[in-house]
Amino acid sequence: MSCADGSLSICFTKFDIRQWVLVTDWNPLTFYIWKQPYIRFAGQKYDSSCEDRNAYMHLVNNSILKYMDGFEKINEELNTSGYMWFRQQYEEWLHDNYCKCEKHNTSWLTPPPYTCDTFGVRWEDVKFVAKDEDDDEDDDNEPPDFGLGVASSAQAASLQEASPTIGQQEASQQETGHVDSVLKGEDAPCQHCASKDAEAGGQGVPECDNIWMSCVKPQIEEIVLTSLRCVSDSVQHRKNTYELFGYDFMLSAGAEPKVWLIEVNSSPACDYSTPVTCPLVKQMMEDTAKIMVDLRENPEAPTGEWEFIHHDHNKYVPIKKSFPIDLEVCGHRIKKPKGWNKKKQRPKKTVTSAETKTLEKDEEQDEEEDAGDSEGEDDGDDDRIGGGPDSDSDS
Repeated sequence: MSCADGSLSICFTKFDIRQWVLVTDWNPLTFYIWKQPYIRFAGQKYDSSCEDRNAYMHLVNNSILKYMDGFEKINEELNTSGYMWFRQQYEEWLHDNYCKCEKHNTSWLTPPPYTCDTFGVRWEDVKFVAKDEDDDEDDDNEPPDFGLGVASSAQAASLQEASPTIGQQEASQQETGHVDSVLKGEDAPCQHCASKDAEAGGQGVPECDNIWMSCVKPQIEEIVLTSLRCVSDSVQHRKNTYELFGYDFMLSAGAEPKVWLIEVNSSPACDYSTPVTCPLVKQMMEDTAKIMVDLRENPEAPTGEWEFIHHDHNKYVPIKKSFPIDLEVCGHRIKKPKGWNKKKQRPKKTVTSAETKTLEKDEEQDEEEDAGDSEGEDDGDDDRIGGGPDSDSDS
């Protein structure tokens, strides 16, 4: 089933996938992905007309849904409490909606490995939700009733205690009944698939495709790798430090589900907010300590549910220390010199020394010629003057 925006919905209810990612180094890029993500549902069914803008219909955040009326009750249609699913429950839904086999063999479909019963606790006794700064917490408030009853103080156990004994498990199951087993994930495999598996047993029926492992999980890993590579050059990271991210994904309808990234949250909420997050958060914190402590002493130490992601971009990239990471150019405006807009004067012609000597010789010759001309003029005048008497005598 899909919503008006093309996203997949379960029972006409919007949902997303919360995936934890642990980055241990940015250069070379080193990160782990948590194998047990969980599904978060909206509080109300989706209205395809998009006229209702109720936050409980469009948002899946537990910090919002916990204020919704009836949040404490079990949703029988989704078969869940706290509007969350374990990954194994979602695997079953994917198989029911995408598997085209006539006979089914879902040997890979198993109950959730971590539940409140795994750690011998009841969520009502250990639940913790980080309160807002403006909220005043009342210590006398009773835990919400999820239809399981309130455990006595003798049955309450700390999350730090070891796994329960067989007697404690049987007592807990008898007290809570079938509904509690559903919340713990014990009935995760669907009944019709279980009957078909039994019917097909011993007949060589091939195993059905696990859509989560073959289609959804590879897309999530590729998106995580691409998003981390986009920021690996700009993130200010210190060696021997770790950072936890909460990735939120949605899926679109089609022949095969297509994964889309909604957002990435730094320092995601790690509260014991629901019977689903309570055991998962506890196990995630324990496995994170294995990476931070055990791997430093033994590179072959187990990492629990943290899966190391191998990729082709795991080489160290050298950074030149002499070159600043952030290049900034500082300066001021240069003033125009004086006379910038005035017309330039034509430079005078320069005369070489050889030309100067030539000019001097020409000037001397001119002076000599002038002197000679002046002497000739004086002689002519004398003749004219001396001839005067002759002319007079002739006359």
